[in-house]
Amino acid sequence: MTPDDGLAYNRSPRGKVRLRVASPPKKAAASPALNREGGAGGGASKDVAKPRKSRPRTTLREGASPLMAEREREVLLTAEGLQRLEQELEELKSSKRREVAERIKVAREFGDLSENSEYEAAKNEQAFVEGRILALENVLRSARIVQDSEIDPHRVNIGTTVTLRNLESSELVVYTIVGSSEADPLHDRISYECPVGQAVFGQPTGSKIEVRSPGGLVKYEIVALKR
Repeated sequence: MTPDDGLAYNRSPRGKVRLRVASPPKKAAASPALNREGGAGGGASKDVAKPRKSRPRTTLREGASPLMAEREREVLLTAEGLQRLEQELEELKSSKRREVAERIKVAREFGDLSENSEYEAAKNEQAFVEGRILALENVLRSARIVQDSEIDPHRVNIGTTVTLRNLESSELVVYTIVGSSEADPLHDRISYECPVGQAVFGQPTGSKIEVRSPGGLVKYEIVALKR
């Protein structure tokens, strides 16, 4: 019998041979738990499953109801804005198309089209009209009117007219928050997606907001809301 057979020899002081069963080899200590970056000690393991990526979740702004969860995938409009876009589309398809077609017909009679500025201008206008028609059709195809039942009337939302006071100059400004497709800054109708619109959206009267502008940070207070 040899040590390889699982036994060890041990001689006593008196010379007698005693047999001692060898202890089984100790198992290696378990490796520390691997972290997400490949494990402790820098070694990556092929057996470690990669963590699943969490899917983005749709979140609602403060003051909006769950029905507004689809807001980002739709073109939101006020009832007035929808009517304006439908009227513009009708006008472009009827009278404007005929007007441009007549201009092109007249311009052709001027001769060489390669040096005909009237013809070129008419063709450019035709391209603009057709592009606008296509854009309006796409907007109206996915448009939805925001109903009063969907929103908190005490907070800024689509269709709200909000009065802001500049905290530095005390100057008052009034904006109506509308959908991006019906925004008209020259008439104080701003989109809920522009910097000011984003800052006030979902906020109640008395809230203080900050808006970053090309001239720096501007602070406002919401002093009145109207629908």
